[in-house]
Amino acid sequence: MSSLDDAQFANSIGSFYQQIGQQMGNYLQSNIGTLSQTPGQLTIFCDDQSRIISYANTFYSLSDQIAFDNSDVYFAAVTAATAGMNANIKTIDKIDKWINFSAAIITLATAIVSKNGSNILSSIETIKGTFS
Repeated sequence: MSSLDDAQFANSIGSFYQQIGQQMGNYLQSNIGTLSQTPGQLTIFCDDQSRIISYANTFYSLSDQIAFDNSDVYFAAVTAATAGMNANIKTIDKIDKWINFSAAIITLATAIVSKNGSNILSSIETIKGTFS
């Protein structure tokens, strides 16, 4: 991948994480009445939302430093997976599913930032499993 491709990937994944944070905020606003009855889950949900937004900002700032050996292969897998996730995110309607999904997304972000290709691929598989 070229530096421009790496920067575009970082920007794209940053935008994806920002969208997830916004969707989580929308879910929170729509369901705050019922979520306040489960304070433990609400705390986890809000903490995860904060981490996801933080990773969005991290990806934006890593545009020139995100590449690693064979990153093009892993970034292509992430790009393909995120395209499929965009529609599925809108169907998450329970806090436990949001918590499972957000934990998997955080693990994916950690794998990308730490440049761990095998963890990137296993995280993608975990994320796909949260929608079934």
